[in-house]
Amino acid sequence: MARKNTLGLIPAIGSSNTLNTDQHVRPSQTFRTGGALGSVAKSLGSLAETASKADELEKTLKAGTVIVDIDPQLIDDAFIRDRLVTKDDGYDELKAAIEKSGQMSPILVRPHPSVTGRYQIAFGHRRVMICRELHRAVKAAVKDMTDHELVVALGQENSMRTDLSFLERALFAQNLEANGYDRTTVMSALGVDKTLLSRMLTIAEGIPRSVVDYVGRSPTIGRTRWQALSDLFRDPNVVERCVQWLQTDRARTIDRDNRFKAVLKEASKKTTASSGFPEKQNDWVSDDKNVSIQFNARKNRAVIDVNPEVGPTFSQFLIDELPTLYKKFQSNQN
Repeated sequence: MARKNTLGLIPAIGSSNTLNTDQHVRPSQTFRTGGALGSVAKSLGSLAETASKADELEKTLKAGTVIVDIDPQLIDDAFIRDRLVTKDDGYDELKAAIEKSGQMSPILVRPHPSVTGRYQIAFGHRRVMICRELHRAVKAAVKDMTDHELVVALGQENSMRTDLSFLERALFAQNLEANGYDRTTVMSALGVDKTLLSRMLTIAEGIPRSVVDYVGRSPTIGRTRWQALSDLFRDPNVVERCVQWLQTDRARTIDRDNRFKAVLKEASKKTTASSGFPEKQNDWVSDDKNVSIQFNARKNRAVIDVNPEVGPTFSQFLIDELPTLYKKFQSNQN
């Protein structure tokens, strides 16, 4: 008679459940460790679990899937910028919103490529500046990125914005190309096709930097009007005339919202072919702003504008002095 399998671990020899040599023997779940050996095992298990969680956290941070709080003093600007000015018209509104409700949208950073313990912005420069001013941490997604990946991330984030002007996008494209990025990368960064990118670069190259600095980001001016101005600047005489006009007091007094229109108007003036001189206007204004003289070469005339408070006395003074002044002028011409 076969012996009964009283332990229930191994089938009795000759039974229908004879042991299969391919089966794996699993340890009993009722086995327990005790004493010092048990404490060591638990400690090792805890360390292994902690290390595993640290590895997972590092991987998720690099993948940019976890939002962390970072001291804004540890964050540096990106090597390339997308805005003409960081503190633009919407800066104060954004600051007020963050101060009241907190930072709702995280920025994207990467570990600094050359400085250990610091970060570099992919996008979110304004939010970093605001958090510095408010003395609070910045919510950021941390992701390992190459320069190429950072540029594409910055450009694609720009494509989702409504507050980035056409001029800023065109200058961003020009800046990328100047830094050695091919057009495929630039198109990917800006989310534009080859034709539009070519037009953007042509416009950016045709606008003098002094004009860009004068008009600013011009958020209400689209591609069509920038194209028109760029076409006018193909004439070197137009460029020279407009650059000189920017230095006049009249140009400086025009408010920011109307500066593009003023430049376009100046650039649209015709050059006087008969005189050989560009149609330009030279202004002089007294320090107290009471007297100004404007001379227009095209119309071949000068206009003296006098404050009514000093008009009568200055006019009489000018009439008395003109004979002497004109004789001095004649002597200088000889």
